[in-house]
Amino acid sequence: MASLPKGGYGIVGRMAMRSDKVCKEAKAVYALLCSYTGGKHYCYPTVITLAKDLCTSERTIIRLTEELRQHGFCRKLKVGKDKRKTAYIPLHPYGGLDDTDGTYLTELDDT
Repeated sequence: MASLPKGGYGIVGRMAMRSDKVCKEAKAVYALLCSYTGGKHYCYPTVITLAKDLCTSERTIIRLTEELRQHGFCRKLKVGKDKRKTAYIPLHPYGGLDDTDGTYLTELDDT
């Protein structure tokens, strides 16, 4: 069996990519979040990492992840008791936001 690609992989849902509810830049963030999830349904890259990967500002990443969240394409959650660590759960490729693998996540407020 061939090994999985190094450096990340993920399945990108066509539903999100074809949506007219979010801009193309938000779709790029969505695809990047999916690449960070790998075999899980969540990921927790920092805003700094996402901004660096997409050659944009942290402020832009915050705006675009909020756009995705508002339109139901991802959820933002707190990881454990660390208020600074945020997890993202992108829309599952088959159309729903699936649960995680037992990692303790807490829903964040609408901020």
